[in-house]
Amino acid sequence: MDYPTLTKDYEEEKKRAAALEEHEKLVAPYTDGLPYNRDRVIEAAKSRIFSSFLSAVECGKYLIWLQAEEGSPAFGLTLEKHFPEISRATAFNFMRLAKISVEHPKMKMLAEKNRSKAIALLEILNEGDIEALEEGGIIAGITLEEVDKIPARQLKEKLRLYKKRVDRGEEQLVKLEDENRKLKAALAEDRKRIYGDVIVQFAPEDQRAIEQLHYAHDQMWAALFAIDSIDKEKASDKLILIARDLCLHIYQLAMESFEEIAAARPDIPDAAETAYWADRLPLNANAHLKRKEAGDGKPTSAN
Repeated sequence: MDYPTLTKDYEEEKKRAAALEEHEKLVAPYTDGLPYNRDRVIEAAKSRIFSSFLSAVECGKYLIWLQAEEGSPAFGLTLEKHFPEISRATAFNFMRLAKISVEHPKMKMLAEKNRSKAIALLEILNEGDIEALEEGGIIAGITLEEVDKIPARQLKEKLRLYKKRVDRGEEQLVKLEDENRKLKAALAEDRKRIYGDVIVQFAPEDQRAIEQLHYAHDQMWAALFAIDSIDKEKASDKLILIARDLCLHIYQLAMESFEEIAAARPDIPDAAETAYWADRLPLNANAHLKRKEAGDGKPTSAN
């Protein structure tokens, strides 16, 4: 006896049984407890086409069952051959009505009173909107209870405007996301151009602080440039004193901050300067060049 083969056959049979059980569970709400017979289901669906909402729901149930058993391609051919009295859109509307009769009892009550309104809701709104209405939410500015009170034309107009706004909002969201991506890419390029690749060596939470330090550094050089632009031999004594005091003030503030850092972080060794500011920023190089062109001749500090 070939036990591996028997085991394989048994497993395949279990899978087939599970698939059949799942299929039967899926179509059960639409079968009225009767076994499937293709011809009988077609005739039952056709006999209910031209009657009330309840019959439309019953027709939709049979059509759902028919589609589940025959498959979508064969179902389309079946509609063309056996249901020439209705369009494919009408057939699918019946199926949607049948679906809400099973899944959305409040929507079913509305559809029983006004089938065209229920179909309008189903045609324009998505499943999430339908569920929101079923649970008492507001969609397109109205509740499910209010749908019953307004004229069908007004309802359809509200729904169309709502759908248009949703679609436009989605378009705008896509555009905004695209613009945001481009902006981030441009900012990254600017960052690289201004700060160089060195900034990526810092953690993300430190990078903003690095940018602020760069800004402060540039402001300091702007102050020094302003001082350098003064004709120190011809300017008034009062102006020279103000310029000199500014230099002293900058120095005093810097030393206070330096001492605060040293007190807060005694674990950091008192090492030599990093030369970061002298090496990284073009502004420093320009300043050194200017001083050389001016014939200063004195060595300049990196900071």
